[in-house]
Amino acid sequence: SGGYKYHTFLTGDNFVISGGSLAVDLFMIGGGGGGGAARYGGGGGAGGLIWIKDMTLTSQTCVIVIGGGGNGDNGSLSGKTNGVDTTMTRSTGNLTAKGGGWGASGDNTTTTYGLGNVGGCGGGGMNYNTGSDNFGTSNQSSQAGDSGTYGIGFSGGRGYSSPNYDGGGGGGLSEVGVSATNTSGGTSGRGGHGVHTLSGLSQAETTTFLAAGASSQSEVVSSVRYIGAGGGGGGHNPVSAIGSGNRVPGGHGFGGDSGVQGSKSAGLAAPANSGSGGGGCSVDTSNNTQPGGAGGSGIVIIRYPL
Repeated sequence: SGGYKYHTFLTGDNFVISGGSLAVDLFMIGGGGGGGAARYGGGGGAGGLIWIKDMTLTSQTCVIVIGGGGNGDNGSLSGKTNGVDTTMTRSTGNLTAKGGGWGASGDNTTTTYGLGNVGGCGGGGMNYNTGSDNFGTSNQSSQAGDSGTYGIGFSGGRGYSSPNYDGGGGGGLSEVGVSATNTSGGTSGRGGHGVHTLSGLSQAETTTFLAAGASSQSEVVSSVRYIGAGGGGGGHNPVSAIGSGNRVPGGHGFGGDSGVQGSKSAGLAAPANSGSGGGGCSVDTSNNTQPGGAGGSGIVIIRYPL
């Protein structure tokens, strides 16, 4: 497509180079984190991204493992997980795209389960440590070697308790998750948008790249493709400004939406191989519990000139 050969990996496989060296563009995303739950939850963070343009691979077999999406909280303050790392072996140093962080869960909890977790992109926070950073941060750029040098990830958004009880959005691959608004009539945080412009490529060239390599796994918004978004943060009564019957959206790139505001409603899962985070749940009374949405599995795209 467009003078390039594309290899898209939705499940684990080998990429074999024989008879010399090959210059490739490499794109890797880890699995997205699960959304938070109980009375309301933060959105899960997207998996971390590794983007290396014009990388030379000598004759070898590169083993690729696609990270699964994280589980959403089951509604009982248990079961949620970060997304799983996506990895590729390489003779000059293995590569790891980190799984996204889970979204925060619970209500007035005094444990770290009420914090958005660290991951490729951080999970959205809620009301534990309301006055400080209760969201997860990104650990992608701190990875060793090229995994960090060429790694991208963003933090989740902050959540708040009274008066609105709203979760923060999970971090996406182009921006931090949106923080909840801590004022009367405020709203839960939207998930951070996915990547839409890669280093060394224009936005139009990135859209062409994603159309060829991830046509079903990337989302088109106003003719621009996005992938790797954060999940939307859930809310608890009083209903936030987004309005009863509506979901707080995940970011562009198929981030999972939150549960329906003003009702007992689970967060939505992100699609497979989007690398996006799951949505946080919403509830309508203090004793209702609902699950968070699962994160989407990761993806690897390799292209080279024909």
